[in-house]
Amino acid sequence: TLFRSGKNWMFNNAKSPQHCEVLAWHLRTRITAEGAHFELRLHLIYLINDVLHHCQRKQARDLLTALQKVVVPIYCTSFLAVEEDKQQKIARLLQLWEKNGYFDESIIQQLQSPALGLNQYQAALIAENADVVQPVKDAFQQQIDTLISQHEEYVNNLKQQIGRA
Repeated sequence: TLFRSGKNWMFNNAKSPQHCEVLAWHLRTRITAEGAHFELRLHLIYLINDVLHHCQRKQARDLLTALQKVVVPIYCTSFLAVEEDKQQKIARLLQLWEKNGYFDESIIQQLQSPALGLNQYQAALIAENADVVQPVKDAFQQQIDTLISQHEEYVNNLKQQIGRA
């Protein structure tokens, strides 16, 4: 089947922790892409489920670890992007993942509350990449402050002109 082919390809190409990370991040990128169709997301999540099962069976720790790092945005984004009837299809996988013990309790908790889980994931990314994010935030804030100052000067000039008229 298609899932077996995909799973086999992943296991054949996940030769190092770095390869596993690239595979997992690619899945995350495809699934969380804006405008990704539900069917694509669901099929890729089913593929991940199949891979998780085999990771556990074959003790493929590197691939399991890589998938653990991206499952929160994958699951939460997919869940939040669709109507309730489609959410149920995704939620069934969470029940399976809990039963099979693929993820630790902290990940399961994030998956059980998708909006909160996604916010926590994003906050963790910002904290993890603070050395890159902070200078951008600072530059953005400086631009805002400059625009506010320019606006206040403009308003004051207008008031003075109106006062003279």
